[in-house]
Amino acid sequence: MKKLSFLFLSLVALISTTFVSCGGDSNDPPATPVTSLELTITDSETGAIISGAEVKLYDSPTSTTPVQTLTSDGNGKVKFSNLKNNIVYEFDATLGCKTNYFTKKKADGTLTAGTTTKYDVQLANTGIILLKNTSTTDTYGLEIAPKANPTQKISIGDIQANQQGPLPVPIGEYTITATNKTDTTVPVKTFDAAPTCSTTATVDVSL
Repeated sequence: MKKLSFLFLSLVALISTTFVSCGGDSNDPPATPVTSLELTITDSETGAIISGAEVKLYDSPTSTTPVQTLTSDGNGKVKFSNLKNNIVYEFDATLGCKTNYFTKKKADGTLTAGTTTKYDVQLANTGIILLKNTSTTDTYGLEIAPKANPTQKISIGDIQANQQGPLPVPIGEYTITATNKTDTTVPVKTFDAAPTCSTTATVDVSL
């Protein structure tokens, strides 16, 4: 019986020693906190969670190369880790023709070191109006207004001669007003545009 008791105590001592060893060296330095950005992607109309959206993270407003690209999970979330805390990050989220072009596109400021900053990002159906000016001499000033609310005109700037460029807009019907700034005797022109998810609306303001 004494021999069995001795073996039992020896076994307890061995197990205790093993657990202490697995606990690691108490002198190890603490883990460095990670600076992260977590986004939750939802639908702007329904509020539903959107999974499968591609989200690109940029470290400069002029950058065209993302520093990280992730896909939103089943909870609509992406989490970018190991970020810097002295940068105002920007992000593009897309799924089909849904984008965050008209909603939140960047962090409110620099991130707090060692913490996770969280934002909700809504996606809306987005169409493209391709604006063209095939005139070789004239510059046009442009305004756009939704047909449902024609008094809500928004200036979209000038388009120079021989220029073109895409204008993202919420899907719908629009009226575009073009004023010739080079030759003021040219009457003001108006154009209709109705982009869809699958169709780009092209408007040549010089015609």
